[in-house]
Amino acid sequence: MDKERFCKIINELYEGDRLEKKIAAAVRQFNNIVGSDFPEPYGMVISHASLCQELLSEIMCDKHDDIGYFCNELDYGRSYEKGMIVDKQGNEIDLSTAGNLYDFLMYQKNGENEIN
Repeated sequence: MDKERFCKIINELYEGDRLEKKIAAAVRQFNNIVGSDFPEPYGMVISHASLCQELLSEIMCDKHDDIGYFCNELDYGRSYEKGMIVDKQGNEIDLSTAGNLYDFLMYQKNGENEIN
């Protein structure tokens, strides 16, 4: 998979995640206003994000679930802070963007680098 396609998929996953959160907030607000016991909003939204992440991991030979970490823990790179991820040699791994994640996965795929 080329870098442009990879980044496009990651960015679409991000946009889907944001939409799900907006829907969840709207349902919660509705429940609070009318005192409804409408079901939790996440049961209403059908998300394929985890499946897409799994498929991307398989395609990209992501043995350490760096894609899942990037999407879920780093909020698609938005929670990344300089210096928070280093490799075994102490070099910084910048996972602030989907493009950087792609470069890191390609680097890892060639057996050149692993993070601590």
